[in-house]
Amino acid sequence: MHYFILAVSKNKAQLFDVSDDRVSPHPVDGMPSSMADAWKGMERSEQSLQTHSSGDGVSSHHGGGGVNDLVEQEEDKYIHALAKSLHTFLHGQHDPLVFAGVAEAHGMFKKFDQSGRLLEEFIQGSPDQIPMEDLKAKADPIVHAHMMKKNEAVLEQFGALHGTGRTSVDAAEIADKAAAGKVETLILPEGSTDEHEPLAREVWKHRGSAVIVESAKMPESSSLAAILRL
Repeated sequence: MHYFILAVSKNKAQLFDVSDDRVSPHPVDGMPSSMADAWKGMERSEQSLQTHSSGDGVSSHHGGGGVNDLVEQEEDKYIHALAKSLHTFLHGQHDPLVFAGVAEAHGMFKKFDQSGRLLEEFIQGSPDQIPMEDLKAKADPIVHAHMMKKNEAVLEQFGALHGTGRTSVDAAEIADKAAAGKVETLILPEGSTDEHEPLAREVWKHRGSAVIVESAKMPESSSLAAILRL
């Protein structure tokens, strides 16, 4: 299982690369490391300095509506900068993204995100004091549930399309269709990802997807399966 975690607060923003047995920071060019970093070199309103971190996420506001509006604009710009900097990187990935942060920050990021990798469920609360291993422990079940739901939907789709010419369990045919950009979804059994990585990359190159399912659930007890494009 491979995915990414984006941990966001006013004081810190980090992307983590997560696999089955490890988690590590993943630098991204142009990604702001904090709200202050997002505003570096830009003029900020003196009024906004009246706001203080609440310790549970982005910020809490003091004073009138004008100050609140200014703070919201600063936060909006910060989250927008995060989403923009991550767009190119995530667009080239094929794994999900789990957001860690307060609900308001998640909502802002969801509004700006165009990567298509962000999961609906997220790790709630400020991630500032949470070790990255603990973030992984919180994110693993979120990603696992997402993958199981996605895999079940793919298997149901395969069954519904069986006999229409839109499915195949023939390895040679699937390879030919992948090269021609005609594989919509590649279905792989657990433990075979290394063996079929070149084929998966060919499918991804043509904007297809790949899912990994339990061997016992493979269509027609096959070692490889695919949903094809017309």
